[in-house]
Amino acid sequence: AVLAWLEDNGTKRSIEEIKRNLRWLSARLQGRALADITDDVIRQLARERQAQPVNAASIARAQAAGRTPPAPVATSNATVNRHLAELSKILHYAHQRGWLASMPPIAHRPEPAKRVAWITRQEAATLIAELPPHLAAMARFALCTGLRESNIRLLCWQQVDLQRGVAWIYGDQAKAGRDITVPLNAEAIAVLLAQKGQHTRWVFPVPRWAKKRHPEEKPRLLLEAPTGKVSNHAWRKACVRAGLPTLRFHDLRHTWASWHVQAGTPLPVLQELGGWASLAMVQRYAHLGLTHVAAWAGNVCGTDSVQVESVTGNKNGPQGAVSQEKPVGWLMGLEPTTTRITIWDSTN
Repeated sequence: AVLAWLEDNGTKRSIEEIKRNLRWLSARLQGRALADITDDVIRQLARERQAQPVNAASIARAQAAGRTPPAPVATSNATVNRHLAELSKILHYAHQRGWLASMPPIAHRPEPAKRVAWITRQEAATLIAELPPHLAAMARFALCTGLRESNIRLLCWQQVDLQRGVAWIYGDQAKAGRDITVPLNAEAIAVLLAQKGQHTRWVFPVPRWAKKRHPEEKPRLLLEAPTGKVSNHAWRKACVRAGLPTLRFHDLRHTWASWHVQAGTPLPVLQELGGWASLAMVQRYAHLGLTHVAAWAGNVCGTDSVQVESVTGNKNGPQGAVSQEKPVGWLMGLEPTTTRITIWDSTN
């Protein structure tokens, strides 16, 4: 059943991770009849995976080499659920092909809700100052465009049009499987102009030390193809120095989206900019921006406007924190429904 599923679905972008989970399952279920994979068997698998440390391979390698093994890292419910999800795929596939009369129940373990990891502009500036130049350029570009790590690492000059201010990601490079048009703002164009001339193909080449042909030859730094992953030792050390030890490169995409929502970018527009397959993927950032219900927030205190703190001052006051009235406005294009609501600064 596993081999047949892989034959039909072997082109998925995450196939290597899927294979790793299927290997673990196959080691315990291979040769067993599909009908014998019952609820009790599945629950036993979940308990066994939960009891196995995440770093079991590292522990085994250290023990085999006679070194002190690292401390075991507990397996989370999310990891167990990913294995159960792969098992569910295989069983559903077998059921569709008529190899399994009915699906056994698969109880997934509860997972705590995760916060969206994003950083402030000040934290971003501190991080960029700590990164080596080639990683700093990639981080700046990620914060300008919201592109994923692999799309930035493997970006080629043939995918960039500086005159029109646009770049594009091909469908076979995108997670959603469709082409993405990436409009370039002024900061993104500045990053690309600084990268011009470094490599004929890659936009963000990674410096490497050239191999010495002779022992007396001086070390030479080359700019070649990208590395396999941005989150390397240089990235992690820079994050620690910046006070962001748990930051991942992918969190820069979350940061880009969070900044957009805070600045008032509508969620459907953000979905197009980020290349998400559905609006539901963008809803995780919705709480960071104002919504149509903000217009009613002042009803409880008998006011139709909001008091905001301005750090830029106004024409009638000094520079600094000034309390001023600012209209909420009709953020979602809704018409007034009561006489207590007043539209301020209307352009209609």
